[in-house]
Amino acid sequence: ADRVGAIATRLQGAGVAPGCQVGVVLPRSSDHLASLLAIWRLGAVAVLIDPAHPADRLGSLCARTPLQAILLRDLDDGRRAGLRAGSLIDVAELPHQATLPPPQALGELAYIAFTSGS
Repeated sequence: ADRVGAIATRLQGAGVAPGCQVGVVLPRSSDHLASLLAIWRLGAVAVLIDPAHPADRLGSLCARTPLQAILLRDLDDGRRAGLRAGSLIDVAELPHQATLPPPQALGELAYIAFTSGS
Protein backbone atom coordinates (compact mmCIF):
# COMPACT_ATOMS: atom_id res chain seq x y z
CA ALA A 1 0.00 0.00 0.00
CA ASP A 2 2.90 2.38 0.69
CA ARG A 3 4.36 2.04 -2.81
CA VAL A 4 0.91 2.40 -4.39
CA GLY A 5 0.42 5.56 -2.34
CA ALA A 6 3.75 7.03 -3.46
CA ILE A 7 2.98 6.43 -7.13
CA ALA A 8 -0.63 7.64 -6.83
CA THR A 9 0.46 10.81 -5.02
CA ARG A 10 3.00 11.63 -7.75
CA LEU A 11 0.43 10.96 -10.47
CA GLN A 12 -2.04 13.31 -8.76
CA GLY A 13 0.70 15.95 -8.71
CA ALA A 14 1.05 15.46 -12.46
CA GLY A 15 -2.64 16.22 -12.94
CA VAL A 16 -3.93 12.66 -13.29
CA ALA A 17 -7.65 12.56 -12.53
CA PRO A 18 -10.48 10.10 -13.23
CA GLY A 19 -10.59 9.18 -16.90
CA CYS A 20 -7.03 10.32 -17.68
CA GLN A 21 -4.78 7.91 -19.54
CA VAL A 22 -1.43 6.97 -18.00
CA GLY A 23 1.28 5.09 -19.90
CA VAL A 24 2.94 2.20 -18.10
CA VAL A 25 6.31 1.49 -19.71
CA LEU A 26 7.61 -0.91 -17.08
CA PRO A 27 8.81 -4.50 -17.09
CA ARG A 28 6.75 -6.98 -15.12
CA SER A 29 7.68 -6.27 -11.52
CA SER A 30 6.29 -5.16 -8.20
CA ASP A 31 6.50 -1.55 -9.47
CA HIS A 32 4.40 -2.53 -12.50
CA LEU A 33 1.69 -3.95 -10.26
CA ALA A 34 1.86 -1.01 -7.83
CA SER A 35 1.56 1.38 -10.80
CA LEU A 36 -1.60 -0.32 -12.06
CA LEU A 37 -3.16 -0.19 -8.59
CA ALA A 38 -2.20 3.49 -8.22
CA ILE A 39 -3.69 4.39 -11.61
CA TRP A 40 -6.93 2.59 -10.83
CA ARG A 41 -7.02 4.15 -7.35
CA LEU A 42 -7.22 7.50 -9.11
CA GLY A 43 -9.96 6.31 -11.49
CA ALA A 44 -7.58 6.62 -14.43
CA VAL A 45 -6.85 4.31 -17.37
CA ALA A 46 -3.61 2.32 -17.63
CA VAL A 47 -2.06 2.21 -21.11
CA LEU A 48 0.25 -0.82 -21.15
CA ILE A 49 3.32 -0.39 -23.34
CA ASP A 50 6.10 -3.00 -23.51
CA PRO A 51 9.43 -1.36 -22.59
CA ALA A 52 11.24 -3.85 -24.84
CA HIS A 53 9.83 -2.18 -27.97
CA PRO A 54 12.28 -0.19 -30.12
CA ALA A 55 12.36 3.57 -29.52
CA ASP A 56 10.37 4.40 -32.67
CA ARG A 57 7.62 1.93 -31.71
CA LEU A 58 7.44 3.42 -28.19
CA GLY A 59 7.01 6.87 -29.70
CA SER A 60 4.40 5.65 -32.18
CA LEU A 61 2.30 4.02 -29.46
CA CYS A 62 2.48 7.10 -27.26
CA ALA A 63 1.40 9.29 -30.16
CA ARG A 64 -1.80 7.24 -30.58
CA THR A 65 -3.11 7.97 -27.10
CA PRO A 66 -3.38 11.27 -25.18
CA LEU A 67 -1.28 10.42 -22.12
CA GLN A 68 -1.38 12.66 -19.06
CA ALA A 69 1.70 10.90 -17.68
CA ILE A 70 4.01 7.98 -18.37
CA LEU A 71 5.46 5.76 -15.64
CA LEU A 72 8.82 4.26 -16.57
CA ARG A 73 12.02 2.89 -15.11
CA ASP A 74 15.57 2.56 -16.42
CA LEU A 75 14.94 3.80 -19.97
CA ASP A 76 17.95 5.42 -21.62
CA ASP A 77 17.67 8.90 -23.12
CA GLY A 78 17.32 7.56 -26.67
CA ARG A 79 14.31 5.48 -25.73
CA ARG A 80 12.78 8.29 -23.65
CA ALA A 81 13.10 10.78 -26.51
CA GLY A 82 10.00 9.58 -28.37
CA LEU A 83 7.76 9.35 -25.31
CA ARG A 84 5.10 12.06 -25.31
CA ALA A 85 3.02 12.90 -22.24
CA GLY A 86 2.33 15.70 -19.81
CA SER A 87 4.84 14.14 -17.38
CA LEU A 88 7.48 11.42 -17.54
CA ILE A 89 7.78 9.82 -14.10
CA ASP A 90 10.65 7.47 -13.27
CA VAL A 91 9.31 5.23 -10.51
CA ALA A 92 12.85 4.54 -9.32
CA GLU A 93 13.05 8.18 -8.17
CA LEU A 94 9.87 8.06 -6.09
CA PRO A 95 9.81 7.53 -2.32
CA HIS A 96 8.80 4.08 -1.18
CA GLN A 97 6.09 5.38 1.13
CA ALA A 98 3.22 7.83 0.97
CA THR A 99 -0.33 7.99 2.17
CA LEU A 100 -2.91 6.56 -0.20
CA PRO A 101 -5.17 9.21 -1.73
CA PRO A 102 -8.92 8.55 -1.47
CA PRO A 103 -10.19 6.09 -4.09
CA GLN A 104 -12.00 7.41 -7.15
CA ALA A 105 -14.62 5.57 -9.17
CA LEU A 106 -13.22 3.71 -12.15
CA GLY A 107 -14.93 4.56 -15.43
CA GLU A 108 -15.86 2.22 -18.24
CA LEU A 109 -12.25 1.65 -19.25
CA ALA A 110 -9.57 0.19 -16.94
CA TYR A 111 -6.70 -0.36 -19.39
CA ILE A 112 -5.58 -0.22 -22.99
CA ALA A 113 -3.13 -2.85 -24.20
CA PHE A 114 -1.25 -2.61 -27.47
CA THR A 115 -0.47 -6.01 -28.97
CA SER A 116 2.10 -6.81 -31.64
CA GLY A 117 -0.51 -6.30 -34.35
CA SER A 118 -1.84 -2.94 -33.18
